[in-house]
Amino acid sequence: EPWVGPWLRGLREKSGTPREEIAALLARELSAVSRIETGASSISADDLPTVLAAYGVTPARFAAEARKFRAAA
Repeated sequence: EPWVGPWLRGLREKSGTPREEIAALLARELSAVSRIETGASSISADDLPTVLAAYGVTPARFAAEARKFRAAA
């Protein structure tokens, strides 16, 4: 979904969490976090729970956001 990365970036920026912290939590390079946040790289279903946890997002909150974005589309 193209909205996921930018949405996660917005949450991270709002919380003041540096990209470096997300990269460390995900054990990935900064460039990988950048690609996720710009939507240049998708998040696999297997990786989604880990990525959401790194950004402090519960599965329930993610599901609610997904419903909102789908309804708006």
